[in-house]
Amino acid sequence: MPRMSNTQRDSIVNPAQGLLIYNISTHCYNYYDASQWYAICGNCIPPASPTLSSNSPICQGSTLTLSASSISGATYNWTGPNGFTSSSQNPSISSATAVATGTYTVTATVNGCSTTPATVSATVYSLPDATFTYSPNPAPPNTSITFSPNLNGATSYNWTFQSGTPSSSTVQNPSVTWSSSSTYAVTLNITNNGCSASSTSNIVVNNPQKTVFIISGFLSSADVGGLTGADAICQSKASAAGLTGTYMAWLSDGTNSPSTRFTHAGPYVMTTGTVIATSWADLTDGTIGNNGIDRDEYGNLTINTGVISNTTTSGTILSTDPNSTCSFWTSTSGSLSNQGSPGGSNSFGFCCGTSCWTDGCSSAACNNSTFWKLYCFQQ
Repeated sequence: MPRMSNTQRDSIVNPAQGLLIYNISTHCYNYYDASQWYAICGNCIPPASPTLSSNSPICQGSTLTLSASSISGATYNWTGPNGFTSSSQNPSISSATAVATGTYTVTATVNGCSTTPATVSATVYSLPDATFTYSPNPAPPNTSITFSPNLNGATSYNWTFQSGTPSSSTVQNPSVTWSSSSTYAVTLNITNNGCSASSTSNIVVNNPQKTVFIISGFLSSADVGGLTGADAICQSKASAAGLTGTYMAWLSDGTNSPSTRFTHAGPYVMTTGTVIATSWADLTDGTIGNNGIDRDEYGNLTINTGVISNTTTSGTILSTDPNSTCSFWTSTSGSLSNQGSPGGSNSFGFCCGTSCWTDGCSSAACNNSTFWKLYCFQQ
């Protein structure tokens, strides 16, 4: 007859029905029937297995309590997930985590005679992920900003938005608007499987900076292929310099102008970081910066040249006459006047300073290949 310990007995894979061994741990005979081991200890009758319970399910961080009914004179031997063992009748696991989820087994032993193993299942839920994202980011004022939790389908969501409209919400993906630029606290309290968690983030509401520059090099002529061609030149220059985003030319034809084509935002900064205008209103009030827009896409100083624009300081069309705009930038015939100049008082420009940066006094033929440039604005 095989002689083995409890540990050796329990390591047998798929014991044969009716297998009989002598247990050197309990000094009893054990036989296997159906799905468990039974003890035969001389005149000892194995006690009834204890009744088990737990406070499951619980949330991560709580104490998991396991309980076994009392058996007079018994000792208890618990095993469970993640290497758990205990000799207490009613053991507990403090600050439990999800790895404590599983089946717990206990045997009670009286006078060397052990009960049939009893089991109880326990579940420890992880705390829900309360983090979130939002779009658009950066978040401009007076724009609907949508918040998205990283956990979908939770039991409940409770949002609070400092000074926002609305100031709170219980939907999963709320949309909020702030009327002014500032930093605002947003808090999400989330509940799932009876467990709750929260997180707070500070949301910066501000118009993102828009980069502007005057192109390096000269246009081969004022015939740039209309507004579409001019925009393509700006985009190509920006991409070559590693500037991200969409760029359009500060240019008007007989129908469209920056006031109708552009995204009105701000602040507007040159590639050196110098702010030329804090907003669209500031940009179009007649005067910009100290030196106008006098830096190219690489940050190099560019002065003493002309910029095709046909655009007023307010961003509107200067002329609807194709004869004064090189056939709206599709011809090399004719000449231009009252176009822009990057020169300001501090950059020794030849024109009249920053008040006429776009419709000043620069003039030249449409086919001039060493004079004309473009202003380019990020959208």
